[in-house]
Amino acid sequence: MLARRRRTCLSAPALAVLLALLTGCATIAHAATAGGGLSVNPAIIDHVATPGDVGTIAIVNTTTTAQKITITPRPWISSPTGVVTPNPHKDLTALVSISQPSFTLTAGASRSVTVTLRKPAPGGSLFASIVAVSVPVDAAKRPGITLGFRFVTRLRLDPAQDARKLKVTVGAPRIVGKNIVLPIRNTGNTIEPIGGGALVTGPSGARNVAFIETRILPGATVQMGVAPVSEFKRGRYTINYTVQQTGTRVAAGKKTIQIS
Repeated sequence: MLARRRRTCLSAPALAVLLALLTGCATIAHAATAGGGLSVNPAIIDHVATPGDVGTIAIVNTTTTAQKITITPRPWISSPTGVVTPNPHKDLTALVSISQPSFTLTAGASRSVTVTLRKPAPGGSLFASIVAVSVPVDAAKRPGITLGFRFVTRLRLDPAQDARKLKVTVGAPRIVGKNIVLPIRNTGNTIEPIGGGALVTGPSGARNVAFIETRILPGATVQMGVAPVSEFKRGRYTINYTVQQTGTRVAAGKKTIQIS
């Protein structure tokens, strides 16, 4: 799901700078050290995907040293479960501009930067991340490991209501790990949650299942969980499914799967 959080540490090439991945203000608050920390607000920018200013990000430096801040818009990479992460190898500077993409923030200071959509987004929507990295200005002179931060603000630029396209394609059911899954590809242009359910019939009888609503990146495929395979006897099963988005039925059909 798109709103999942995680924290990780990375070593920078220059003097092994430690970067803590923080994806929300609540997480950031707990990351402050005795010498202070950094915060970025908001954690999510939600706006209609029309060219122009779409939001403002406020950065506060409560550390005791000046910080070098770099801000980069990056596209998302989606996993088969729907979890997204910023693509570290690509940027979106051709589509999204930051009013001050790089600056120094002195101890105790704060600054706001404006996020602007330069031109209409392909497909009418854009879902990405604004990644802010901070490193002490004297990091190169410090021995050992220096603490820095990496913050992610989620950028959700949905199409206008009348331009939203609700559309999915459903693949053949499969067994992945210990579960029966139904591949669902978002071929529309919004990340409004996709859910629904299915009636599974076969040697074990009939069973109704509900899909967990999941935000799927346009163009991405998620392996939507149906049920644990251990709950079914061997044999051929029919899955009568219905897929919904924002309360609208976007797909329905029948698929079969062999459990051996």
